[in-house]
Amino acid sequence: MFAKKSMAGFCLCLFILAGLWGCGGMVKTTRVVNGKKVTTWTSPEEAKRMEEKEAKKEEQRAANLKEINKAEKRKSNEPIIVALFETDVAENLKTNTKGRLFPQLRKEFEKDAIIRLVDQKIVNNAAKQTKRKRRGRLGSTARPKVAADISVFTTASVKEVVGRSKSTGKLGKMAALVYTATISSHYFADDTYTVKETGNIFNNVKVTRKFANKIKVIIKNKIGPNIPGAAYKQKRKAKQKNQFSDWMKSLKKKKEE
Repeated sequence: MFAKKSMAGFCLCLFILAGLWGCGGMVKTTRVVNGKKVTTWTSPEEAKRMEEKEAKKEEQRAANLKEINKAEKRKSNEPIIVALFETDVAENLKTNTKGRLFPQLRKEFEKDAIIRLVDQKIVNNAAKQTKRKRRGRLGSTARPKVAADISVFTTASVKEVVGRSKSTGKLGKMAALVYTATISSHYFADDTYTVKETGNIFNNVKVTRKFANKIKVIIKNKIGPNIPGAAYKQKRKAKQKNQFSDWMKSLKKKKEE
């Protein structure tokens, strides 16, 4: 019995020593990645490099935010560029709607005088790229990046609700279509809103229209007034073009060396 305990204690000591040896010279670092804290062990040199990189990013974000706040806001008649992502439809709803929901929703925005939708192929490609990135990042909450003023993410599901029949006046159960949308500004992280709409699944066209109107109100009346005007966008576009040109020159120089 004593021999067994001694052996167990010896093995435990080896395990602890191995763990200490494995972390020798390493430091614990904590970063915020996509809104979540991520802790890793790394070398002091790498930890310093990561810290400097994060500080540089934060400095750039602060400078961008300062520039956006100083910029002249968009005029009420200027267009708002919106990235409308395909609706995430629940499995129990796919059979009933047969892929009709998102085309109906997009149609409600296509003829709007102010809202300009980003080409759907561009939006879909961005969503696919982000999905691939997420596979290798456990717990990642990264969202697709598209050149736009606002992003709109929607979900649709069906649930059984109790309601009163208009024809008989009696209480009964019905299948309800439940929509949810998250509408986010590309300029201010806290400028985000959520709207919902619920209605009879057999009146899905009407429910979708009401849902789209709620989203439009948020885009035009809540987020829209805070969006920078055309002058800022032109300046930012020119800046990005110059940055890309400098990057290409740097890349060419490295190849020549």
